[in-house]
Amino acid sequence: MFSTLRFFEGFCLAGIILTLYALRIELCPPGKRFMITMVASFVAMAGQFLMPGLAALCRDWQVLQALIICPFLLMLLYWSYYLWLLSGYSQS
Repeated sequence: MFSTLRFFEGFCLAGIILTLYALRIELCPPGKRFMITMVASFVAMAGQFLMPGLAALCRDWQVLQALIICPFLLMLLYWSYYLWLLSGYSQS
């Protein structure tokens, strides 16, 4: 099961990264696109640099998995905000 899920993650990862990049470019003003792209790249790089240290501190893989998933819970807030914006625009 783990190998199957990792395959699908790798299969979808390029599409997810490309979609997030296009969304980030479309949502920011033209004068700030380079700065926003650089900040997003630095945040992604910082996350990759912090991962080995986090893995060394967490000896149990279940705890590490929970720590990795926790920030994604914040994405639910962004998604609900996005849906709220869409409902506001559809009513006008």
